[in-house]
Amino acid sequence: AAPYVLYRAQQCQRYGMYKEAALGYQDYEYIIGTKNLNEIFFFNKAEAELRCKLYPQALNDIEKAIALNDREYVYLIEKALIETRTGHFEEAIYTATQAQKLDPSDPDSYKLIGISQGELGRKAEARQNLQRAYDLGDAEALEWLNNMK
Repeated sequence: AAPYVLYRAQQCQRYGMYKEAALGYQDYEYIIGTKNLNEIFFFNKAEAELRCKLYPQALNDIEKAIALNDREYVYLIEKALIETRTGHFEEAIYTATQAQKLDPSDPDSYKLIGISQGELGRKAEARQNLQRAYDLGDAEALEWLNNMK
């Protein structure tokens, strides 16, 4: 039954049925066992959970993906995004800084650092990071900059 459960979860995620996907991934993990799964599984599961705002579960699963591969930029950015959405701004800054070390030319890390710094009241630092994100091609960073003024 395990292949069917995984396939169904993937199809639910593909068609935007994120809660059903998250439940399917949970069932699959239970059937197969956590130790037998890879980082991609945990990333996909975290994505489904994030989409249906199951933030604690998403954070737990993205941390499992990072534990299996701590050199993947996307996993770190995903974790920083979850931390930002849940108000864990110091943690988001730390995680996004770790991602920045892997890819200093990607604007996402600068934007997440800037948003978190802004929420912590560190406006000057936030503006610098948001400007850097904008300079690297993230148009959304300009909106955050304009809202901060």
